[in-house]
Amino acid sequence: MLTTPDNNWAVIVGNGATGGAGLTQATGAAVMFETTNHLVATYDGSNLVLYVNGGQSSPTTPADYHPVTANPLYIGAGRPDLPEPRFPWVGKIQCVALYKGALTLDDVIKHFHNGNGTDP
Repeated sequence: MLTTPDNNWAVIVGNGATGGAGLTQATGAAVMFETTNHLVATYDGSNLVLYVNGGQSSPTTPADYHPVTANPLYIGAGRPDLPEPRFPWVGKIQCVALYKGALTLDDVIKHFHNGNGTDP
């Protein structure tokens, strides 16, 4: 997860190639500053989708995507493969969860409302 230069949320996946080759990005809604943002990225084997506060981005199909299990998953660390500055996340990250399969829109909305104490 990251923010684009125009302050929208985005998620990027790659095919394991070096130097940024083979990256696919899904872009979501604008960042809501000074408040909690609920972010979910899913990949169902065909489509990469980013959900921001219960809203869905347009699905994108990564080119030749396959999970890279040889590298660690970094959350909030920025780009540890780059020299300083690595652009780490400045803010708070809470309630990180990884699932075996892609969540549905209904699942995402339920998680969003449960986290905010509201009814869907």
